[in-house]
Order: sequence, then C-alpha cells, then structure tokens
Amino acid sequence: MSPATWWGDFDLEPGETLGWRLGELDLRIRSDVREWQVQRLVTAHPPQEPRDWLLDREVELLADDTETIDRFVFEHDSSRLRVTPALADRPVVTSPRVSTHVLPGQSTTLFVGSPIWARVEVQDPPTTILEVPIQRASDTWFGPSRLEGELCYASTSLAVQNLGKLTLRAIRAVTPLRVENRAATPLRIERIKLPVGSLSLYASENGVLWTNEVTMGREADGETVSLDFSADPPTAGGRLAQIQEPRSPEEPGLLVRAFRGLFQGRSAGE
Repeated sequence: MSPATWWGDFDLEPGETLGWRLGELDLRIRSDVREWQVQRLVTAHPPQEPRDWLLDREVELLADDTETIDRFVFEHDSSRLRVTPALADRPVVTSPRVSTHVLPGQSTTLFVGSPIWARVEVQDPPTTILEVPIQRASDTWFGPSRLEGELCYASTSLAVQNLGKLTLRAIRAVTPLRVENRAATPLRIERIKLPVGSLSLYASENGVLWTNEVTMGREADGETVSLDFSADPPTAGGRLAQIQEPRSPEEPGLLVRAFRGLFQGRSAGE
C-alpha cells in the first residue's frame, strides 16, 4: 500500500480492526476466528480536502450498533484483507454545468466525475464479501419514458471542459468523455449516461482515480451514437496504473445505441 492511497492489501490477526474514513463513510473491518466483521457508519466529520480519507489503526467496532455490522464466516482462518476502489455497478448519469451545444462537425472533451465503491475482499485467493458506496448515490431514471430506459445513479459531479475546474479526489473517478457531432444539426446535451461498467479503473501516483477515455459520436443520421472505449489510460492523468478491470467489457468501436439511449437533450428543430 502506498502512503498516497487508501487501498491495498492488509494482514489482520484475530482481534485486530482497521478503520477507513472515506468522505462521509466510516468503514471498520475486524478479523476474528474464522470470520470477518464489517461495520458501515456515516460520519458527521469527513476528512477535509485535498486528502479526503484517513486510515485508522486504533479503531474498534461499535459493538452496541449491531444493525450496522455484517458478519462473514469461513471454514478456515485467514489474515489477508484487500480493500480496493471500484466503479459503480450501474451507469452514471451526469450533466454539464449548463446546457451544452455541440455544433455540426465539432467535438469537445468533457471531464466527468463518477462515484466510487469500496470493494472488500478476504481470504487467499481473494473473495469479495462486500461492496460499499463511498458516497450515497441517488437513483435516477434515464430514458425517453417510464417504460423505456434504465435505472442509473445520478452523479453529483458536473461535466466540465476545463479539468482545472474539477476537484481531483481519491474517492471519485474522472472520465475524459469526447463528444463528436457528425450530424448536420447542432447537438444540445443536458444529461449524459456514462456506461462505467465497461470502463477500467486507473490510479495516479498521488492516489487520484481515472478511467479510460470514452468517445460518443453522434452519427450523420442524427439518431444513433457510436460508443468507443480507449484501450489505454488517459494521457490527462499523467502516469497511471490499472487497478480494476471493467465489470462488463464491451467490444470497442462496435456498440451503437439509439441517440436517446446515451444523451438526453435536443437537436435542432425539436
């Protein structure tokens, strides 16, 4: 584990407890004989930026708050604990700061923030026992009607063109999103559905999380969008190391969906 990161491999003997404060999440993990106990609490005093996490080796479980504790039992003892960041298990819907218009033949790159889960693995080989959202993610429906669409998470981060306007944090991931308008009419973007399950997760040397770049190209017919995922880490993040594979990999360059399946906004004339 690097001093700049909250994730990594840890060895806990029976009776030992480790605690993480990740934004508003207070996560405590205790090793016991043939079992692991995980407690999830909401803290009223989250760590302050720029280092929005703390690792506490002196913490204990709050034994009287049993409703917040999950117990995982095993046949054999193990001291191995792994805690890692993971992208959301549903698409994430984000919005530009203001309604954004991409003119015909033009393109832009937006930087989008996504919520992160803490994945808890134990034993050897690692077995996932729990995934905990670091920030409470609100549900949102994305689609043209109540009958057509998909349940997603709403991102609290706004899509911006200037990376300097986006707070880089160790408990959120940044995605460079390139939008290309190949149609003959302007594209107005109000909401974007980002398929984070198809993305890899990377980390910089100072613990900032990134995903690979996504390209959404509105085709000439104005009604379909090609979706492509870069196979490489984004250059905007500097030197990056991959720490998670995609949850559900897609074949790059082959996925084409209906226009309203990825964007919510209007084209000229609507």
